[in-house]
Amino acid sequence: MFHNRREVFDRKFWNSSFVLFVTLLFFFPIFSNGNSQQLNNSSLLLESENSKQDILPAATPTIWKRLSYSIGYSGGKFWSFKNLQKEAGSGIDFGAPFYWINLVEAGIIYPLNKKKEIEIALGYSFWQSMQNRIGISLTIPNDDSATGDIYVYATDWDLSALNLSLRIDNTGSPFFVGAISYLCRASTIEIPYSRNITVGGNVDRYCLGGGIFCGWERSSPPSKFQWQIFTKLQLGLAKEIYNNSNWEWKEKLTISLNGISVGIRFKIGDKK
Repeated sequence: MFHNRREVFDRKFWNSSFVLFVTLLFFFPIFSNGNSQQLNNSSLLLESENSKQDILPAATPTIWKRLSYSIGYSGGKFWSFKNLQKEAGSGIDFGAPFYWINLVEAGIIYPLNKKKEIEIALGYSFWQSMQNRIGISLTIPNDDSATGDIYVYATDWDLSALNLSLRIDNTGSPFFVGAISYLCRASTIEIPYSRNITVGGNVDRYCLGGGIFCGWERSSPPSKFQWQIFTKLQLGLAKEIYNNSNWEWKEKLTISLNGISVGIRFKIGDKK
């Protein structure tokens, strides 16, 4: 009897074991597929995130980090119109039709692209000593026979100007072009002359104008500190817009800005 019970138990145990084994065989592919699918999904998600990071563009530098700066000096001979030419003396003076202009300026440079950059600069110009010039003159009719007509002369000048310039450079070329504006102040002493000589007075004349320029430069190797030497050809003029004279002048001062200059320029912060 005991033996029969043992056989029954063994038979039920093996039957149950077989059923469990078959059940595990049936469900194992399902669980394994689910786990594989989950792993695949996780892998795809990770690859997708990595791909997004790969294709994201690099952070664009702020405008301040892309800027560079310049400071420079130039000086040159400029052709003067008749009223600012030297008075004729004895002999031939080949320098009479010209005067020397100095320019100091500082600028901000912004790269438009990999090949072009634009600079906006503020400058100060000052002329070499200008004495004994032809200048401008004024005749004031006077019916008073005791004094006669009055003649007013202005022959000695002190010229300076504020400048605002715009320059475009091609980084692959030594040539550059640009435009410049001038607000000039021409200080002089107006001397009236008549039969009764009177004392002259200080007068300021303000002139507004501008010009265009082009030039060639030679640069040191690109770095965060770079020097450049250049020569520049400029065409322009400035015309009188206001004066504080005691006289009413019909003749207005015209300042020539036509000439050739040479100079040196330093660039700081260049990222090329």
